[in-house]
Amino acid sequence: MYSTDTILYVHRVEHEGECDNGSKGTRIYWKEPLESYIACDAGKREWDLMGVTRDEYYGKGVFDGGVFVDDSTVEKRIGDFVFAFQKIKGYAYRYDMDHVTATVGEKEYGALFRNQQPYLSGKRGENPVAIDGFSGKSASFDGFVARYTHPESPYPAFGAQLTHVGEDSYMDWNKAEGFCPAGYHVPDTSEWSADFLKIFPVDARDNQDSPLKVRYNGTTYLYDIYWTSATKDSETHYCYEIRYEDNNGPLSRVIECPDDLYPGVQTLCFKDRGDE
Repeated sequence: MYSTDTILYVHRVEHEGECDNGSKGTRIYWKEPLESYIACDAGKREWDLMGVTRDEYYGKGVFDGGVFVDDSTVEKRIGDFVFAFQKIKGYAYRYDMDHVTATVGEKEYGALFRNQQPYLSGKRGENPVAIDGFSGKSASFDGFVARYTHPESPYPAFGAQLTHVGEDSYMDWNKAEGFCPAGYHVPDTSEWSADFLKIFPVDARDNQDSPLKVRYNGTTYLYDIYWTSATKDSETHYCYEIRYEDNNGPLSRVIECPDDLYPGVQTLCFKDRGDE
């Protein structure tokens, strides 16, 4: 078994000069004996170790051959998916997933991976929108969101907003029902397992989510609300709500959502079991 220093030395000899001008355009290399990548360090202009956080989500070594698109961002295409991960500030050799996208047919989706399984959604946007400033609201929206904003209180919620709004962040049930591509589906309530929630934080960039954010009674609440395929009646579906209360979470419950509800409810596509 060769030592880390030996493997690094051999790599530096084999790829001498490739790192002289910085990381951009260079590729990363998976070294199985080290269970680590080797990449060009832009600051030192030298090959060194590189790790990707939570690599159990994606699989060890799957990003071999990924390419630096700038000095701190690596991209790797695998099938329908493009992964982009960035250097963590303050950590010399650690990279974290920034976002994943998937192109299925002619449509681009947001994507995330957990335990090497893909999930598809709308792409996360950059900007928040105040709930009273959102155009195109359905007739059911104000009544639905009141459970979170507490307008009946002498001190209602402050600064309620929908965050990271993208083109397909929210949709009514009619759109959600046809949103998932072949091989994926809108899950029923039973597919949101406790184990899945433990690795599914709210308002995480690599989740591609767009939560409702509310400040009420001294606490900041974040809510991701997702359609499920379970129906209550001809006008109502059950939704799955995931929330954080400051740093307490994830907490979850099943709630009722009018089928015409817009905005506020997101769609997360689970991979069909027969395609796993």
